[in-house]
Amino acid sequence: MPSSHTPDSVPVCRTEDEHRAAYAKANREGTALFVVDEEEHGFSLAYDLIPTGQRLTADARDELKAFGTDRVETLVEGEESETTQLHHSFGAAMGNVFYFAEEHVAREFAADVSEIVLDETNWEPDPDGAAGPR
Repeated sequence: MPSSHTPDSVPVCRTEDEHRAAYAKANREGTALFVVDEEEHGFSLAYDLIPTGQRLTADARDELKAFGTDRVETLVEGEESETTQLHHSFGAAMGNVFYFAEEHVAREFAADVSEIVLDETNWEPDPDGAAGPR
């Protein structure tokens, strides 16, 4: 898994089966799940560090929450997209943001936050997490 994504490299799961397969692969390989899901109401970003046995450090989580919340507000208030409301949760091991009206906006947002979420220098062992590949 790369330490960050470009908008074009963010994986997109178009079905629930594709999402389940991506999660199963992350669990098998002990890697982070980081995908944009296409859903009935739009597009969502999901990340899950549990398969790695790691979580974001407190500083990284604070940075993610501040950056992610600011970026969400910009998307909703700005004219960048048709998105009018986004729900978000930025946890230490898991998080999601939904629903983006357009795929390209979801991928751009995901690429931006991947710089924090997928940077392993922002991780620490999660005492409640998995222990790597299964």
